Amino acid sequence: MKFPINLEVVRRSIYIFLGTSLILVIVAIETPNNFSNFLTKKPWLEFILVTAYFVIVSTLAVRLLISYTGKKPSVYFDELSLKLPTFYLGMIEIDSGDIYSVERMLFGTKIVGISIGVKNRGRIICSKGLFQKESDFLTFIDKLEDWVDSGLGTLHSSSLSNIALRQQNKHTFSTYTLAILFVCFYAITLISNTLFGSGDQFLFMGVGSKNWLIDHEYYRVASSTFLHAGYVHLMLNLFVLGVLGSALERVISAIRFINIFLVASLSGYFAFYFLSSYNFGTGASGGLFGLWGAYFALRLKYEEYLPGSVNTISMRHLGLILVFEVVLELFLLERVAFLVHLAGFISGCGYLSLMTVGNKVENVHKPKNIEKYIFILLVSFYGVSLTYFLSRYYGVI
Repeated sequence: MKFPINLEVVRRSIYIFLGTSLILVIVAIETPNNFSNFLTKKPWLEFILVTAYFVIVSTLAVRLLISYTGKKPSVYFDELSLKLPTFYLGMIEIDSGDIYSVERMLFGTKIVGISIGVKNRGRIICSKGLFQKESDFLTFIDKLEDWVDSGLGTLHSSSLSNIALRQQNKHTFSTYTLAILFVCFYAITLISNTLFGSGDQFLFMGVGSKNWLIDHEYYRVASSTFLHAGYVHLMLNLFVLGVLGSALERVISAIRFINIFLVASLSGYFAFYFLSSYNFGTGASGGLFGLWGAYFALRLKYEEYLPGSVNTISMRHLGLILVFEVVLELFLLERVAFLVHLAGFISGCGYLSLMTVGNKVENVHKPKNIEKYIFILLVSFYGVSLTYFLSRYYGVI
């Protein structure tokens, strides 16, 4: 079965990528920042990065030119393979037997694309805009769904269907709540600094401190998690939360999601207190790396049960993203406490592994009774601590 694609959509995406990436490269290299300062000291690295960028751009430009003159790519699907055009106008070929889930991506009530789960590759997104006709797109979806439902694809289709249906009907409330708290506390810092010149005081009163036990400032354990040293710090953490939260929370319960974040945050704080050489620390990196750890544990233990919307990318690419984040923090932030990240990662991995003992897929999304008590204790502690911190800053206490 063959479906012609809408080349104009692909070309437009390439044009947008070329334009925005060029602007970002110029800003990153030419404006004063930690990254540009680092490259100034290591010109050989700057040469390698710029060369790699121009190789990518040149390849895209050549393929763009070929798309106007050469053979037009199409979507192919049969019992042997699925062939899809890529963003860069290449072709990706998948063994049809490795397709194990197909989920419709909705915007409101309209179907805008599909998420195809592929064994050992994570998911592949196929946009509706790729097809010239809507009828072709709907026919393509029906054929893929029939393929998976018939059992011709691999792995546990019934378990996949149950998880996929459940996670599609769930909202990532906890993820949004954490993001709002991050933004609100950073906004308070900015407003306090702009209107009252006391933003640094607000930040200093809430950051993690080596003297928190001596000074009886126990609230710092909680407040330091939601404070950020700058907008770059905040944006990096929001990026990680956006990448992990939407996938992880939908397949595990909200209770387990929050527990993992808060337990990893606590582990990160105590790693800072006992192992770090810094006197002060702030940020949600411990908790967010706990989510990384939980996601790795989930993928290692239950990958065969996860739909494409959760099993988003391969483990190799996950590792690359994790390394990329660490490198970004190293270049863009100052005084990064990597032991906090490591403690959070180990805690998140350990928590999910411990709470999902056994091989039943139901263990993934059903929190144990003890987790509910842990949730109440953690949320109560963090809620009381944050309330006390804000009350103290505004002079209520």
